[in-house]
Amino acid sequence: MQFVKYEEILPTLSKQGIVEVEDEQNFIRFDLNPDLPIGCLHFSDPQSNVLPRPDAITFSKSKEAIPAILDHVIGKLHLSEVLVTPVGLWKQILDTVAFDLAADEDWLEIDAMSALHLNTRNALAVPRAETRVLVDMMASLLKNAGGPQHDLIITSESSPVLFELFYDGALSIATEAGIAEQLAKSLA
Repeated sequence: MQFVKYEEILPTLSKQGIVEVEDEQNFIRFDLNPDLPIGCLHFSDPQSNVLPRPDAITFSKSKEAIPAILDHVIGKLHLSEVLVTPVGLWKQILDTVAFDLAADEDWLEIDAMSALHLNTRNALAVPRAETRVLVDMMASLLKNAGGPQHDLIITSESSPVLFELFYDGALSIATEAGIAEQLAKSLA
């Protein structure tokens, strides 16, 4: 795993139709170009306040199930690497998960690397073989997060897919319409 400068991922994401948008709380998020044929899946805990996109296929899932769903979808899409970007700063994410992941040697490597990235939104490139650490980080965030500054955006340079993990127990996946339909069938 390694950090990639935020500015370096933007051109590739832009070619895939993924654009930056600022939300009502001044967080920078990503969205797929609305001119593309988009399909959306939305998984949410009953306690989540995040509303799905109007056209989303929705699933009710517990907070605890959401990290495994993300891992399953990454595998189904055969993504060799994903890019994890916070909507806030890495410091907020790292402080939140530090206690839960303190005994995880793989996480401690990321934690050591992160010193130069605490006050950035640089993307963490996570190879498929190391998504277990991402799943553990997501589980800790969903258990301990306290606000939207703990939301994560997960993309891939190899496929136009956008995952949004919301702190209160929701996961939104936007991708090409046909792919979204196939994913929905595999997860039903």
